[in-house]
Amino acid sequence: MLIFQVLFNRFYNAIHAGCTVEQKKSIKVFMETGIVGFPLSGKTTIYNAITGQAADTSPHSGGKNKVNLCDVKVPDDRLYALAKIFSPKKVTHAGMILKDIRLEYDDAGHMTSASAGEVRNVDAMVLVIRAFKNPEVVHHSQTPDPASDCAKLIDSFVFSDYEVCEKRLQRLEKEGKK
Repeated sequence: MLIFQVLFNRFYNAIHAGCTVEQKKSIKVFMETGIVGFPLSGKTTIYNAITGQAADTSPHSGGKNKVNLCDVKVPDDRLYALAKIFSPKKVTHAGMILKDIRLEYDDAGHMTSASAGEVRNVDAMVLVIRAFKNPEVVHHSQTPDPASDCAKLIDSFVFSDYEVCEKRLQRLEKEGKK
């Protein structure tokens, strides 16, 4: 929980730096956190544990690019202490939107553009790496290797970003020739 609080405080301070009081009041701050990992790594199980929901964890639940969403309130003892002192009509907790993102890969093993787009739209990521053996749940490379899986997952994000940069450079070249 401390990690979420630190992340939220940094995000909140970055958003509000240099804003006027009126601008601060108009900004609705919700940090979007995406839970990502290879298929059958336990992403939805972690999502369910954090949110208290019961999203389907079966291998074929929901089809391509299904994203589970939940608004999670971040408890803060300081807020409770202030509420006791000032007795406001309403107490608004800090919150974050938790996304359980199903990553899809093409035949070449690259992340699809739809999956990459979902990942690009989050403020923070939680990487779920499978480190358990279960004969009923087949691992994508037959045997779980957490270090290798982590490297492959990060490589797929880097490669996806590289593709975006490459397309942008091609567009800029076309515009420069006009």
